[in-house]
Amino acid sequence: MSRRMSSPAAVSPLWRNWILACSGAMVASGALMVFAPDANAMLFNYVSFYQPHFPASFSAHSIDYIKFVSTVLGAVMIGWGIMTAQIGFGPFARGEVQGWKSLAIPISTWFVIDTAFSLIRGYPGNVGFNLVFFVPFVVPLIATYRHFFPNK
Repeated sequence: MSRRMSSPAAVSPLWRNWILACSGAMVASGALMVFAPDANAMLFNYVSFYQPHFPASFSAHSIDYIKFVSTVLGAVMIGWGIMTAQIGFGPFARGEVQGWKSLAIPISTWFVIDTAFSLIRGYPGNVGFNLVFFVPFVVPLIATYRHFFPNK
């Protein structure tokens, strides 16, 4: 005789929509990196070098390479933002534990590694960027923890 398991309770639309907003911001940030490389470079320079332009010691080739890598990173951010939106509107919204974990584990892993290396390499400004993305994603994860893990 088979036991029918009940479906998990759906997550509040507030948290589902919050994840969508965070995902949209990630896509928009990635699009800035891809489609507005000069504006992105200026922002990168403020965060990394506390000035709007690359240091004079950077060669033209180095600057081109930094812009190339930033474009690739922007494309990754666009893809990651689309993925987090799909998880947010799929398994997370349906209240499936795997949906919560599929957001919490990669975002936390990225934050710890990126932040640690930003500090080790001497770029504390990047830690600020990391917090701008991490904290808004963490708010709905913390708010829904008991929903997904009621016995913990």
